[in-house]
Amino acid sequence: MKSETPKPLHKICGNEMINMILDSCQNAGLSPAIIVIPENSDQFESVTRKKIQYVIQKQPKGSGDALSQIKQLSEYENIIVLNSDIPLITPSTISKLIESHIESNATITLLTSIPTENKGLGRILRDDKNNILSIIEEVDVDSQTRNIEEINVGAYCFQSSWVSQALKELHPANNGELYLTDLIHIASSQSQHIESVKLNDSNEGLGVNDRAQLVKLESILRTQINNKLLLNGITIIDPKTTYIDQDVQISKDTTINPNTHIKDGSIIGSNCVIGPDCTIQGSYIGNDCVTISSTIEYSKIYDNVHIGPYAHIRKDSILEKNVHIGNYCEIKNSHIGQNSKSGHFSYLGDARIGKNVNIGAGTITCNYDGSKKNKTIIEDNAFIGSNTMLVAPVTIGSNSITGVSSVITKNVPKNSKAIGSPARIFKTDQRKHR
Repeated sequence: MKSETPKPLHKICGNEMINMILDSCQNAGLSPAIIVIPENSDQFESVTRKKIQYVIQKQPKGSGDALSQIKQLSEYENIIVLNSDIPLITPSTISKLIESHIESNATITLLTSIPTENKGLGRILRDDKNNILSIIEEVDVDSQTRNIEEINVGAYCFQSSWVSQALKELHPANNGELYLTDLIHIASSQSQHIESVKLNDSNEGLGVNDRAQLVKLESILRTQINNKLLLNGITIIDPKTTYIDQDVQISKDTTINPNTHIKDGSIIGSNCVIGPDCTIQGSYIGNDCVTISSTIEYSKIYDNVHIGPYAHIRKDSILEKNVHIGNYCEIKNSHIGQNSKSGHFSYLGDARIGKNVNIGAGTITCNYDGSKKNKTIIEDNAFIGSNTMLVAPVTIGSNSITGVSSVITKNVPKNSKAIGSPARIFKTDQRKHR
């Protein structure tokens, strides 16, 4: 992968490959899960979400050596061994592999496939009675075996008592590594019972050895995700330019327009319009919302909210029902009350804004004093004039008004008007202004 990140920790549609395989194993009812990792691999423990047993392989001496590091193999009647780079394998395939292994009482059952391209993959060598003899790696193929279509996927069931002993018979290859695939030849030479399960969909068995293959698998999975959403009543105008992570939830009758990215477990309600040109990351969006050409990050948006175009809703913001955030507005760590609106060109950072508040164009909460962030509070029914500078910490009382281009440096009581730079404060009869 030419990366500081270990290959199994590269992501496909928002999820690490190793976690995708662990999810499939868990959903197939398998436990415990044991991962063989190299030394100094704290990244694995920080990324994997489930209860995992970790076994260290001190030197990278091949897959056969990796399996031999697991000392508790004999504690189980059967084990399943999976390569960490086959992320599209499904729980149903894993279950089918296990069921075939147990029902046939095989010593080894392996998963095979007939892909459209076999370059770089281990071929399954069979005799004239269709018995599996061995797996021939790419470096060892000759003119007779090069065109074998059936390949080894990298998922195996073993009888534990047999494999514990057979691992001792592995011999190093020319590069000094012990190959797990050599166990097939050992079993064949002992006349052990070898079974196989062939994939119906060869895409499920595709592996990842470089970033080009990673992109290929991501394209396959993205198509699967989008097709599932389409069948569940979501409209995706152009699936080829719509990028949705595996853990995203979207309700029916929502429309996703082109060039939209939805990721990090975002949840979107029904009857929404998202996009074009939106990024929704780790956020909740309620029903009947519209978001156009905007970015929403780790925030909560309630029902019937309109955002954009060109708005940025930053982390830890909350927009209550019927809020309108228009062109070129930035909201950061702020709570906007029901029916409030900021139509265009404003920055609202570290603010608590009540109900029915109007934020005029060019309004800024001056929340940073050079050492810390300060809070702005705007109470219900306030009217903030265009180009108002709110120098936090500051509170604007309910039913108050700020004049155009005012600089507010002290609290404004309710039912008041603040005008000027710095602002002077006047009590008002709100009945004349509402």
